Amino acid sequence: MQRKNSFDLLRLIAASMVLFSHSFPLAGQDSNEPIQRFTNYGSFGGIAVDIFFIISGYLVAGSYLRGNGPVDFVLKRCLRLFPALWGAVILSVCVLGPLFTSFSLGKYFSHPQTREYLYNLFLDVRYTLPDVFASNPYPNVVNGSLWTLPLEALMYVIVLLLGVSKALTRHGCAAMIIIFAWLHFAVPATKFTQNGVVLYLMPYVELTRLGILYFSGAMFVFMRPKMSRDSAIVLALMLALFFKSSISEIVLLVALPYIVFCGANCESRISDWMSRHGDFSYGVYVYAFPVQQTAAMLLGKHVSPALIFILSLPVTLVLAYLSWRLIEKPALRLKGYFNGIVTAN
Repeated sequence: MQRKNSFDLLRLIAASMVLFSHSFPLAGQDSNEPIQRFTNYGSFGGIAVDIFFIISGYLVAGSYLRGNGPVDFVLKRCLRLFPALWGAVILSVCVLGPLFTSFSLGKYFSHPQTREYLYNLFLDVRYTLPDVFASNPYPNVVNGSLWTLPLEALMYVIVLLLGVSKALTRHGCAAMIIIFAWLHFAVPATKFTQNGVVLYLMPYVELTRLGILYFSGAMFVFMRPKMSRDSAIVLALMLALFFKSSISEIVLLVALPYIVFCGANCESRISDWMSRHGDFSYGVYVYAFPVQQTAAMLLGKHVSPALIFILSLPVTLVLAYLSWRLIEKPALRLKGYFNGIVTAN
């Protein structure tokens, strides 16, 4: 991978894809989401999460191999994952909730849901605040994007364990791909019933699928194949050819990592500018959903997905910029401080 790459741009595009995709269910038009309606590839948001995990697998595995051991790795990952999340959670509890709940402030802050929402600070995902967004087309959910963060943290733990055991190698990553693929395709998801309807445990399905993609990304640390635009085009055409077939998921799992890395290996003035000014993708990801729910509430039940997207994107970008400048970037500077303490001890 070139020193100058487009990872930051790709991640921002992926975060914007999530925002676009969520605009449909948040407007009460889930079935009109284009990818979901016309293909077997899930949704724009699902593909965007796939892209995030592919890139994260590559960057996090490389970070461990370049770092100064397990403690250094854990510090880096905590400083990247938690500060922006904490900012989004605290703002939701202390600003968004009081503004839009119908409860009095005393009742709101003493309500169990308010206390339980703070569990998000430590990746125990909760979605509701007392009577917030209760009348929205997609009711009660304050931040539906948070479900991926515990899965991301679990991947960090697996990379850490592989690194400590000296198994963070090409063969180790290949073994993880095989294990996750076996779990995904051969071992059925845990079933449970709700009101007599048999449901599947979604986190299991998503964990195994994203695990395949995460360690496919990590494999690129060791394989480093020559990126070919023609090969990426062929794989993209395969995605177009099999978009409705029974093997569409397999085609996506095989083709998407190469396409992502081919795109990341391209330089552009936009990506260069972004790399100089910061990585806003995580801020977009954690703030988009509450902003969109706010837009849906203010605009009424008959709002269109396009209007939610158009109004939410600039507000989310501003919040993401502020998150980077005021929270994420200062937090990342603490790495040197904590490393100094660890080294001194």
